[in-house]
Amino acid sequence: MFAFFLISQLLNAQNTTNYLQRLPDNFGLLDVNGEEGPSAEGDFDKDGITDLAAIIFSSEDKLPFFCYFLSSTVNKNQTFSYCDWTFMMHGIDVENNVISVESGNGSMPIYGSMKLRYDSVKKDLLVYKYEDSTNRKNTTFKTAKLKN
Repeated sequence: MFAFFLISQLLNAQNTTNYLQRLPDNFGLLDVNGEEGPSAEGDFDKDGITDLAAIIFSSEDKLPFFCYFLSSTVNKNQTFSYCDWTFMMHGIDVENNVISVESGNGSMPIYGSMKLRYDSVKKDLLVYKYEDSTNRKNTTFKTAKLKN
């Protein structure tokens, strides 16, 4: 029984790493300083497989994006969801299956904050709280196909 649990955990960990290894060429893991953005894992869609929320960057100009990989969507459609996240000093936290993304630009008055949770009816993460320094109250997510 313990061996099954250990193998299951190793496979889940491997799946999470694979999410980022399969990013399309127009996305990358490193910012302009050559550093990886933060990420957080959890079973957001409650299917027993680890999911991932992360800050990634465009390959060309290194602009940041917030993205999430739900195992149920990746396994079904080979896609992930992302939105523009033009803020710096990123932080991602998961508590009680709620993803919190917080950002700021140091001493500059530019910031963003978003909270997401899984909606079992829509079978996706939904933003239930969004705020930024431009007074927007929501953001738009796009879908991208993962590389094989």
